[in-house]
Parts: sequence; C-alpha cells; structure tokens
Amino acid sequence: MLYCLDTNVFFTPSNLYYPMDFSPAYWDMIDKHIEDGSVLILDQVYQELTKGESAVTEWIKERKDEGFVKKFHDDATQKEYKKIVNHVAAGGYRPEVVADFLSGADPWIIAACKAHHLVLVTKETYSTSKKKVKIPNICKEFEVEYIDDFELIRRLEAKFILES
Repeated sequence: MLYCLDTNVFFTPSNLYYPMDFSPAYWDMIDKHIEDGSVLILDQVYQELTKGESAVTEWIKERKDEGFVKKFHDDATQKEYKKIVNHVAAGGYRPEVVADFLSGADPWIIAACKAHHLVLVTKETYSTSKKKVKIPNICKEFEVEYIDDFELIRRLEAKFILES
C-alpha cells in the first residue's frame, strides 16, 4: 500500500506531539518508509511544506531527491481533479471557501489518490460545516481511502520504544 501524506501530517505532529528535538522516532519512521517507497508527498505538498523556515521545512528539503516527492500531472489525475473542482464549486460553499480550497494542494492530493489508488493521510476530520472544504468530506464523495497519522503508524507497525 502507498500512503500519500498531507502537509498537516508534518506540521501538526512537529508542533504538538512529535517535536523533532525530543521525538526523533516519528521522523525516523517516516524516513524508513521514504526509503522503502511506501510513503510519498506530491510536489504541491512539497511547495506548501517548504514555504517559510522551520525544522520541518529543512527536513523536507533534505529529502527532496530521495524519490519521496512525486509529480502526478498525468491525464488520470487531471481528470479526477476536474471532477473534484466541479463538485466543490457546486457544493454549496461560499466562493471564497472554494477559492481557498482550490488554491492549495488538497484537491490535487485527493485527485492523485483517486487516480492511483493511494491512501491519503491527513489530520483533517470530516465535518458537516460549509465554512471550509475538508479533505475527508471530498474523499468520502469520491471513495478515496483516508486515514490519520496515528492509523498510519499502526498500519506501518511502527513502535516508538525508549532506548535503555
């Protein structure tokens, strides 16, 4: 199984519960699965992750040429992207909410996951609110499997064990 990681799978853990300075196991786990090819990010996510300066930004930049960053600009992905755009535009969201969603990597991640049967990993949760277009809502509409980072850890059978 291939897992496509959303931007928030890096920044949220780094800021809240797996800071790079005292929880290297999370980052080592990601590295291990970069090496075996089971996790990836889209080039659009790479662009989001490398804006500004942070430990995560530097960490991501160091891995750019390891096959971790993928480009899905193929016809199948573009076809799914157009379907997502049309769905969101007709979905009852305010125009600025639609524009915000379409300006980022989210619709491309969903489209690539749909077209290439990838599992999308995100920290976003399903919501009935129309204040923001949420990845899980669109994934459900397009039958794209999505999980959070904790489920990713379980599926990859990672164990964060204190060294003795």
